[in-house]
Amino acid sequence: MQRSQVLRSASVFFLVVSLFTCLPVLAQTVTGDITGDVTDSSGAVLPHVTVTAVNAGTNFSRSATTSGTGNYRIPDLPIGQYKVTATAQGFKAVAQNAEVRAGAIVPANFKLSVGQRNEVVEVEGSAPMVETSPYENNYVDNLKIENVPLNGRDFNSLLAITPGVQRTPGGGFLAISINGARTTSNNYFIDGLYNNDRYYGDSAINQTGILGIPAVSFPPDAIEELSVQETPSAEFGVKGGAPILLNMKSGTNDWHGGATWVNHNGLGDADNYFANHNTDNCGSPGECKPTPIHNNQFHANIGGPIVKDKAFFFLFYEGQRYKSVAVASRTVPSIAEIAGAKADIAANNLQIDPVGLALLNYFPSTLNGKYTQQDPTTASNNEFGVKFDYKFSQSHSVAARYILGDSFQNGPPFAGLPAAGNNPGLFNSVAPSRAQMAGASWTWNIGPNKLLESRLGFTRFSQVLGINNKVDPKSLGIDTGPLSPADFGVPYVYLYHLGYGGYIGGVQGYPITTAPDQTWDWSEHFSWVKGSHTIKFGGNFQRAYTNSVRNFARTGLATGYFAYYAASPYYGNHGYLPGDRVQGDIEELLLGKADLADRSFGDTHRHITQNSVGFYAQDDWKIKPRLTLNYGLRYEINGTLRDTNNNEAVFIPPPGPPGPGFVKVGQGIGGIHNVDYHDFGPHLGFSWDVFGHGRTVLRGGYSLTYDVAN
Repeated sequence: MQRSQVLRSASVFFLVVSLFTCLPVLAQTVTGDITGDVTDSSGAVLPHVTVTAVNAGTNFSRSATTSGTGNYRIPDLPIGQYKVTATAQGFKAVAQNAEVRAGAIVPANFKLSVGQRNEVVEVEGSAPMVETSPYENNYVDNLKIENVPLNGRDFNSLLAITPGVQRTPGGGFLAISINGARTTSNNYFIDGLYNNDRYYGDSAINQTGILGIPAVSFPPDAIEELSVQETPSAEFGVKGGAPILLNMKSGTNDWHGGATWVNHNGLGDADNYFANHNTDNCGSPGECKPTPIHNNQFHANIGGPIVKDKAFFFLFYEGQRYKSVAVASRTVPSIAEIAGAKADIAANNLQIDPVGLALLNYFPSTLNGKYTQQDPTTASNNEFGVKFDYKFSQSHSVAARYILGDSFQNGPPFAGLPAAGNNPGLFNSVAPSRAQMAGASWTWNIGPNKLLESRLGFTRFSQVLGINNKVDPKSLGIDTGPLSPADFGVPYVYLYHLGYGGYIGGVQGYPITTAPDQTWDWSEHFSWVKGSHTIKFGGNFQRAYTNSVRNFARTGLATGYFAYYAASPYYGNHGYLPGDRVQGDIEELLLGKADLADRSFGDTHRHITQNSVGFYAQDDWKIKPRLTLNYGLRYEINGTLRDTNNNEAVFIPPPGPPGPGFVKVGQGIGGIHNVDYHDFGPHLGFSWDVFGHGRTVLRGGYSLTYDVAN
């Protein structure tokens, strides 16, 4: 059996000079670390100094002790503002502020002077923090989130302001490419929990709907911080691209909240030149001008304490009501072309095929063959999210979150023509969607230098594309054999010489149902600070399910795909429009003589499962105060895709006739591809404070990653 596993090896090397404040090492996690050196007033290193970081919002604290070289590191801190204090016997305590970001290693150095321990010296300003280079963590903090204008409040638009990120114009599915990587390779995380939909390869929460706007969005007001790790550390796997880390806001000891209403009604928008000057199928210029967009989005959130210093909550709601009219110009059969085709057929003593006539009647027609579609588009969605944090003790804390969103979108056919007559919305795309995410994490501070974090997450995305499934093909005279109502619909009929969009039958290219795709993800992460080394290792197990209807048949193909593009031998002989190629296509349709005919048979339902497991180990080694080396290794096993009903087959080239040909899974073969057990991915990086003043840093990094099949 030939190997057909889809994988991607991405090797990236970079060298960047940054004229900012020095960040000692590549970012490594979805939380953040504080690290630094402690010296006395003469510059001599001080061992056994206690350094404590206290969160300003929750009073959560964690401590570390300096090593024999005077270095300390406090790993895996939740993002936020901290007061960091260094205390030692015989020295005055020194305190300074530091901001911890996801994946960042924040430098906080201390110089202690002789004095009483209860004397505290406050250092003005915050610990320096790099605006990271394009190949490390690129941050979108809360200040940018609040002030950057967003069309549609889609957080993916925030990613576009970070270096290396390219968003496909117009949005749509799979719109984000990072450093040229495939749009399906991104790793989306919410609070460190996996948030990918396996079918489309996009994020589950904030999945784009049929109208190019999110079906279920994650509101910017609920985001504490957003970052892109452009050279993945060994911690991240399954997908081969950049991790996109989204941190949801949390409650604190202070009550906080807000409400937002955004109204976009087209007031002040520039006019569409073509809509103002188009007279195709319009009484006068401007008659077909699209109506303004009416988009209302409203949001509310609140967070605060349940028990002071111990238990906190954050809650949000987001809603959207969207209405507009999509305008597009298409070429359709003209009345003269239809009449000419019928005349040719009659003049040659041929019979019109009743099925062909029934299908032709679904094509709109005009006097001049020019048609302007004006199709209403509507969308509504409601999202709800809640997060709880609880601190059992200084050693144990847990967090849990749940997000639920429902939406309904209705739009015109993708590229194709609307149905003629009294049911122009027959081929519309109607898509109810639901997205869910649930997860919990537990952090155990084993001691001053060891920490264990466990995470369990679940994502689920379901979208039903109610496209062209309302007509029983038997009513058109088409004998398809037994069909379930889910497979009903008008066949996909394409008149080639109409050009782009010259077909009926709705969208061709998406399954009618993804109901539901879901993923379970469990991961363990252990951090150990030992001298000048910060060692981290762990792993994850993932179980993914992808469920779809008409997965291979696509919409309309269960009843047939017919294309007409060669002139009939009779066309133009007696018709009104000799030489008109559209008329020739119509004649072929009316005669039932398709140039290309295709139909999918059998069970079009797919229930695919896949298991993935990965292990990693990495070390941040502070070789010198100005030089840090990061090295790690990840090992992944991505299992084969399996249909729970064994509805899969592989073509095995025969050594000679008759040969095996197509072989069904379970009949001599165990899967559609072999599992690769050699996916080792090394990771290497360094950071060098060139001049030692914390303003110029030189970095390099390399990673080898593997991808799963969508």
